[in-house]
Amino acid sequence: MKTAILVSIGPPKKIFSMGVKSLCHITTGGQLQYLVGAGDGTLSIVKDRHSKFQQTKNCVKLNGSITSISLRGPGHQFFVGTSCSNIYRFNFAEFSCILLNTGHSSSINDIIFPHETADLFLTCGKEEIRVWHASSEKEMLRITVSNMTCNALDISRDGSIIISAWNDGRIRAHYPETGKLMYQIENAHNRGVTSIAFSADSNRIISGGGEGQVRVWRIEIGNTYTKDIFKTSLIESMKEHKGCVTQIKLFPNGIQCVSVSTDGTCIIWNLENYQRDAVIFANTLFQCACIYPDNCQIITSGTDRNVAYWEVTDGTQIRELEAAKSGSVNAMDISKDGKYFITGGGDHLIKVWLYEEGIVTHIGVGHGGSIKRVKISPDQTYMISVGEEGAILRWLSPFLTESSKST
Repeated sequence: MKTAILVSIGPPKKIFSMGVKSLCHITTGGQLQYLVGAGDGTLSIVKDRHSKFQQTKNCVKLNGSITSISLRGPGHQFFVGTSCSNIYRFNFAEFSCILLNTGHSSSINDIIFPHETADLFLTCGKEEIRVWHASSEKEMLRITVSNMTCNALDISRDGSIIISAWNDGRIRAHYPETGKLMYQIENAHNRGVTSIAFSADSNRIISGGGEGQVRVWRIEIGNTYTKDIFKTSLIESMKEHKGCVTQIKLFPNGIQCVSVSTDGTCIIWNLENYQRDAVIFANTLFQCACIYPDNCQIITSGTDRNVAYWEVTDGTQIRELEAAKSGSVNAMDISKDGKYFITGGGDHLIKVWLYEEGIVTHIGVGHGGSIKRVKISPDQTYMISVGEEGAILRWLSPFLTESSKST
């Protein structure tokens, strides 16, 4: 350090691909060694500088670039983090690892619960769909489509089919047990499929696209001796939106749906004659909507940072609330009894509201990026919020009484 002369450099031949991203030294048996993490996912033990940093036989390849290495105690165990949001625990003596935790490494675009099931939930984002076990917070299944982004997803009422909307214009359906592709609809929308919903009988799919169209698809299932045969056909294409369809919500009665668009309109469609029943106009880019349990009202939010109440019959506005001081309101969900609803958006906050009073009862702080979607579990015991930073946060539900919480 006094002379600023380079002492040693290595490895002399086989260098680390995509650069050395993380480095940690460890002393074993009086000998200094280094743990080296590379950009291509290589983790290796390297000898000291007198050996010109030669790699040893202890070398593994992990998923994603090695972003961090942390020793536990003297180093008999250590933890490794990667750019794919994986955390591994290593045993130094055996140089073996187990995957401790995993998560999304990019923005999460949607979250859903299976019908009346609070133990599982599904998330989607860049290249993948993941199924999570809520109580253990462990990933149970991962469905990967390389170089594509999943914008939205839904699951059939009986839990037998996962459908998803992708930016390549395809609608894909997968088996929830294995994640294998069941069928796909080619060229569903020419500017990518941006929103999707299953009908209650699981025989129809309602999809929205980046070009503004809302399309209804019929799914027919046949059987042979070896496998199921799926036939998909376009029933109707409804062309009134001028902007991207950001969300589609079905009414509990199954007869109507509402499509939310960035063109400043929300349209309530009749799924029997495929005509609009009502249209809502506002000076905003609509991001999400919720349907009140009795089907008489809907609430919407968007870039104007307000939550608006609307009549379903004629689309007239009832009231408007300021939901955020900054950023758009991107996400919203309503409780089963309609007493509460929750919102989240660009201010990184999740808020719990009383529906009739229009006041905030709770505020949740935790996200490091804009909140993309929020969801209340079917049993209303907890809430889930997902953000563009890839975080999945699980919140204790404030809807329950203190006695039921302790139970």
